[in-house]
Amino acid sequence: MSEQASCDFNIIQIESGEKNPCSPRFESFAPDIKGILINAPAMVEAAIDPDRAIISASARLPVCIAMQFPLKYISKFCRPRAQINLVMVNQKTGESFSSYLAYSRPMAPNPETELPTDIMETAMDRRFFTVNAMEYLQLPSLAGTYTLYVSFNEYKSNVLTVSITILGKSRRQG
Repeated sequence: MSEQASCDFNIIQIESGEKNPCSPRFESFAPDIKGILINAPAMVEAAIDPDRAIISASARLPVCIAMQFPLKYISKFCRPRAQINLVMVNQKTGESFSSYLAYSRPMAPNPETELPTDIMETAMDRRFFTVNAMEYLQLPSLAGTYTLYVSFNEYKSNVLTVSITILGKSRRQG
């Protein structure tokens, strides 16, 4: 999947660790298919936080993330989601915004995996996350077109384009 899939982003649950109708899909569960994919709406409307001159964190820009890696690789990370870096780049100004997807609540560490080596090397782990990019990124109050992607260590997701329209009277284009 490299293009934005159409689905109703308004009905999906944010901060979910579950697969949903907007979640990206991997072609197969085969060990040679690994990486990270994203899906997000192509256009969103956002309000401005008047006290801070940034897009309000209550604005909604869902980013659905799917990652698939060999169990041996993913088991190296206590909290894989916290290793995901969310990035948006304003296509006109080149300004970049990024944030790691830290958990909003304390998480218990992953239990030690005691599986045979052959299973650890061939078994695949697939995880899903849905986050609100506006909660993680403090975007300035600029309407514009942004490049969106995530990275997980040496892996980079597909790249999407998202247009943001600012609600209200004052609209600055960036």
